[in-house]
Amino acid sequence: MNMLKYITERNPQKGLIIGTNLGAARLGLPLSWINSDVSAQYDAAMAFSERFKSDFIMTSMDLSVEAECFGCDVHFSTSNSPVVSEEILLQDVSAIDNLLVPRVGEKRTCVFLDAVRKISSSQSSIPLLGGVIGPFSLAASLFGVSQMLELTISDGEAARRLVEKCSQFIVEYADAFKEAGTDGVILSEPTAGLLSPRSMEKYSSIYVQGIVNQLNSPDFQIIYHNCAARAVHLDAILKTDARILHFGEPMDISEALRASGEKKIISGNLDPAKVFLSGRKEYIIERIQQLLDENKDNPNFLIASGCDLPINTPFGAVDLFYSLLRQSTPEKDSF
Repeated sequence: MNMLKYITERNPQKGLIIGTNLGAARLGLPLSWINSDVSAQYDAAMAFSERFKSDFIMTSMDLSVEAECFGCDVHFSTSNSPVVSEEILLQDVSAIDNLLVPRVGEKRTCVFLDAVRKISSSQSSIPLLGGVIGPFSLAASLFGVSQMLELTISDGEAARRLVEKCSQFIVEYADAFKEAGTDGVILSEPTAGLLSPRSMEKYSSIYVQGIVNQLNSPDFQIIYHNCAARAVHLDAILKTDARILHFGEPMDISEALRASGEKKIISGNLDPAKVFLSGRKEYIIERIQQLLDENKDNPNFLIASGCDLPINTPFGAVDLFYSLLRQSTPEKDSF
């Protein structure tokens, strides 16, 4: 499916909610299950799509999968996404050169790929999205966030070697999603939002660009996601060559649309906690309508949650989101 055409066709206007967690909530499934079991992830993704008649269907947003493949320990929770252990895998720079790039299909990568195959075989009416972590964010998971930020200053060559190894695995994983039947993947690079614009370009954007240029096609898109990036990062992010850019609450969406001209689709940036989790109807309506009104004349705007929604988000908040897009009355009052 050509996602660029799908998004810009505004009859009806599309919206993106990263909400597979709510599919788990609807079925009473703990998040540890949907991130480790093929059937549970399939059921949660389909439950969200069917409950809200969503414009996209996607796998769970789990940024620990790739780090686990490299050897990191991961902690699971019934109500939160898995997280990488605070115990750092790479203790010093010398460990970078000895780090082996794992094979795609190992550990839980097979869960996500098999879930995609199962979803793809059962529906084809809306775009199917997988998810991968970005290269700098993966490097930070392996080396430690503060340590990785410091490494870009103290030993830039070592930092580049690590990010390069991470990129090698990510491009293979994203390609596996493509072969499994997705129409695109959301590449999440939030840790790069902690870098200066110059360092972001040097240690993140250039590597994302390589992934994009290898995999993008009319029927498959790398969607760049950064929930920490601000307007000051836009020049660096535009150099990734990604056609669809998805941002969190810190980004000025109108500025991003101006900076990208007519060449990019800009998506975001409703805060999952402040907007959806708050459960306050008036504020939810006000914030959604404000964002729609500010960008109503730009076909390249795709309104979206700025990141994945917590499992305890009121269903009514998502009902309001879609009813405002479709100019309809919510069928349910599920606050």
